[in-house]
Amino acid sequence: MSLYAHILVPVDGSPTADRGLREAIRLASALGSKLRLIHVIDDFPMLVELSTISSFEAGMQQMRQYGESVLTKALSEARRPMCRRRPCCARSRRAAWPMP
Repeated sequence: MSLYAHILVPVDGSPTADRGLREAIRLASALGSKLRLIHVIDDFPMLVELSTISSFEAGMQQMRQYGESVLTKALSEARRPMCRRRPCCARSRRAAWPMP
């Protein structure tokens, strides 16, 4: 059993998050841990700034699409080096609250 069975990795597409992802991949490879990728959307600022429901929904849709692309990119990067040594163990799951 590994010291860390699971490692939670927040990603947002920034250079800092990318460096954190690379470090998490290195650590997971060394310890045989599983990665769990997460991207969080904070909708409160949008709710306060946008006056109409339609503009809020359009903005949230754009943010969800961006989040999906960030997670897809991070997942493919996480799987690449890990697959050389053992079966892929990076996972990503789409979840939202409230559920769309």
